[in-house]
Amino acid sequence: ACWRAARIAAGDLVPQEVQREREEKEREAALETSRNKLEVLKAAAASATAASAGKASVGTGSSGAVTSTGVTKLEETVDQTRVESIPTLGLKEVIECHNRYKKRMEGKCPKDEKPTAEQLTALRYIILMAYTLYVDFAIWGPFQNRMRRKLVMHGLVPTGVGEFRRVEIKGPPDFDTWAAAFMVLRAALIMLGKVGPSVLDAYIKKIRRFVRDYGTTVWHLLYQADVRMRSEEFPDIYQELVEEREAIKKAGGVHPVTEEKIWQEVWRRAVEKEGNEFWTDEFVTPATMVRLHLKKLGEV
Repeated sequence: ACWRAARIAAGDLVPQEVQREREEKEREAALETSRNKLEVLKAAAASATAASAGKASVGTGSSGAVTSTGVTKLEETVDQTRVESIPTLGLKEVIECHNRYKKRMEGKCPKDEKPTAEQLTALRYIILMAYTLYVDFAIWGPFQNRMRRKLVMHGLVPTGVGEFRRVEIKGPPDFDTWAAAFMVLRAALIMLGKVGPSVLDAYIKKIRRFVRDYGTTVWHLLYQADVRMRSEEFPDIYQELVEEREAIKKAGGVHPVTEEKIWQEVWRRAVEKEGNEFWTDEFVTPATMVRLHLKKLGEV
């Protein structure tokens, strides 16, 4: 004890109570630092979330005031089987899309081809999140806000068990209706900078040529083939392109199709010789059988 007291008196040893007090203060300081860091992280996360939501959902009203453009439901916009709801693009982003179209097409988008902010939002989302360009022409088309109002009025029916289910609306009944919807898709893809007009026009010409050669009797077979191409084949072609690019990159080469042009190449392969086998199997052969009365429509 005398030795300890002498060390304390000489300043070589800190008393236990003083040491405990120091340790307690250090713990409190460490806890306070941790709490401050946590609050900073929370504030940063909240700020980022608010900024993202604001960027996606704030636009300018007709009076110049800032207004929310709301939420886009995919089941009412691009695909009746999807259930996601996402913030609608803001006015600034929509204007950027239209400016991109003007620059590429040297003029404004015609009214009957102009996609809504909701259509642009939904299409951009499925491209980025689902790697697909498929939109359902039963609900996608010109003046889509009018269709949305019809869906709100007529889109639900009672199931008989106290619940409701959404009715799946069938696709376009003829080529003209299909073409009107496709032109809106064409404009939206150009606005988003994903595909150029040349291959999209080639796709329209291909469908028109099939209608001319095989007639309207087999229209539903042709639309079925179109749906399968855009919903099933396109993702497969996209994946093939990505794998091709990776393989060539690992070998030290460079793929001729850049990452920005992948969807352009997908459409090209659909309309040129790479897609011939698909169109033969899915449309030409069954349509020929029906036209020659070898099989009925319901059998192909």
